[in-house]
Amino acid sequence: MQSTSIRQAGADDVAILHALYTDWEAEGITGGFSADSEECIADRLGPYFLVAETDDGIMGFISASLQISENTGYFPDRQKFVNIDDLYVRPQYRSGGIGARLMREITRIAEDNGINRFALSS
Repeated sequence: MQSTSIRQAGADDVAILHALYTDWEAEGITGGFSADSEECIADRLGPYFLVAETDDGIMGFISASLQISENTGYFPDRQKFVNIDDLYVRPQYRSGGIGARLMREITRIAEDNGINRFALSS
């Protein structure tokens, strides 16, 4: 079994991330959302956009955004929280804990930045 590493996505990953978004859309499980463009993906790169990869390449990703609550009803106003925007793992790698590892790493990064509130919209 290959080892899997989790790391921050970078500019060199944009094309493969776009391909993964396209695969996700083709599965028909995106609830009507369409694949993000390469430009949109590149604009969202940062500490809350991670990839999971093996020697074979990137097998999945998680993207999240830092938000400040305002009239959310579930967080006090003006509280920082991380919103999980997208989480995708290629079908052949599912049920192996990759999604859970991506979630744990996003959580760790947020907590290291003093954020302990999360929302999920993926």
